[in-house]
This record gives sequence, C-alpha cells and structure tokens, in this order.
Amino acid sequence: SFLKENFVKNSFLMNIFIIDTEYISLSKKKSSYLEIDKYKGLRFPEIFQFSMIQIEESDSLKIMKKYSFYVKTINSIPSRLLRLCNLDAYKLNKGIKFNSLIEKLRLVIKNNSLIICNGEDLRILILNMNYNNSIRLNKKVYFLNLRKLSMEKFKLDLETENLKKFINIKKKFNFHDSSDDCEAIYLYLKFIKRKLKIKNFLAKIFKKVEKYQL
Repeated sequence: SFLKENFVKNSFLMNIFIIDTEYISLSKKKSSYLEIDKYKGLRFPEIFQFSMIQIEESDSLKIMKKYSFYVKTINSIPSRLLRLCNLDAYKLNKGIKFNSLIEKLRLVIKNNSLIICNGEDLRILILNMNYNNSIRLNKKVYFLNLRKLSMEKFKLDLETENLKKFINIKKKFNFHDSSDDCEAIYLYLKFIKRKLKIKNFLAKIFKKVEKYQL
C-alpha cells in the first residue's frame, strides 16, 4: 500500500503513540479484556487513568512527548484498586471527564497514527467510548499489540507488570500506574528492536498491525 511503501522509505511521517490504561475491572480474577468483554451491559472496564507517549517516526524511537490523565468515573473505584494504583484524593481530584479526554486525544492523534499497546488497551478505550456515548476521534489508526508480537517472535506472553524482570529494567516502576507502564512498554519496544537486529524496524513491525476507526 501507499502507506507501507512510504513508511519503509521514511518519506511518510506518521504519528506513533504508546498507550496504556488503568481501569475498573469486575474483580481481581476478572480483569482481563476477554473476561470483561462478556459483560457488555455494564460500564466496565471504566478507565480512570490514561497515559500516552509519542515517539519519533523513525528507528531512533526517540520520545517526543508524554501525556497522562486521571479520568472521572461513574462507578466508584474499589478500595483494592485505590491501594494497588496508589490513588489518593489529590490524584482523583485532578481527574477530567471522559469526553474531555477524547477531545484532547482528537487534537494529538492524527489520521493514520500507529498505536502501540502491550495488550488490549486500544479496545478498552473504544469500549469506554461506546458506553459513554462519547464523541469520536474520526481517525483511522493502526494498532500493534506488543504482547502478540512477543508470542510470535519469542514465544513469550508477557503482561506489562512482568516486563521489568524480563528486560532487567533498573528504574523503579509502579506497574499499576499507566504512565510508568507506558515507559516500561517503550523500553520493551527498544529491547525488541535490539533483539531482532533488523533494518527498518518500524516498517517491519508495521506489517503486524490491525486497522481501527476511532
């Protein structure tokens, strides 16, 4: 396609974002996307933190900008999540409405952006948009799930909280804070690039993307 051909030649610049979310799940045992997706009548999984890193559209993978937002929820955040995510009144009071989050994303995420997650965070965002009856981004995006890529390349199914041990991250992270999770995913993306030792890294992994309309 035009997009892939020009991306390989580095003459087509596209926005690239790593995103991660923290959300209210049904229970500790039912926190996976597959479990949550069964309960379509409920307002789950409701996002209460959304973070994003924008990286340079080249194999340097240089960080350009970081974003992080707490989001007001309709459901009360369970005490177990308040403790797990180290949430306090100060952080929660900084929360913005979900539609305000979408407005901010509309200004940043461009058409044909590449969204990278270590799991199903993009689909979780879409679920939130659906049951909030929110405005849409009206953008076509490409989605790369690093967790699936890890299974294909290394036969490893790594949740984000396990990335630190796997790639020996020395920095202390709170793996239930989406801003820290984004940084861990970013370091894992760089690890994959080094491990695969291939030229035009972004162009190669771009072949693994799925298309979504936001």
